[in-house]
Amino acid sequence: MSDILKESDKWLSIDPNSYQAKLKRPHTSPVVNIEDALILWIQKALECNVTITGAIIQQKALRFAELLGNNDFKASIGWLDKFKQRRI
Repeated sequence: MSDILKESDKWLSIDPNSYQAKLKRPHTSPVVNIEDALILWIQKALECNVTITGAIIQQKALRFAELLGNNDFKASIGWLDKFKQRRI
């Protein structure tokens, strides 16, 4: 109980309608820095009215992984589906 109270700010900041709120355990992606960069890119692209497809997201994710030095990252269809659930 005390652990939950210590992290009350984290728990209260979760949107009750989000994907994360429905999980029994919090899940984090091992490639958070890639996904953070990708989210920024998606926001900018949407501001410019650019059409974004899953294939484009995968290509950009691979590019960001390369720039960030993460050569083990693979932007698979499974990753894309989970990314959309987590972030979009």
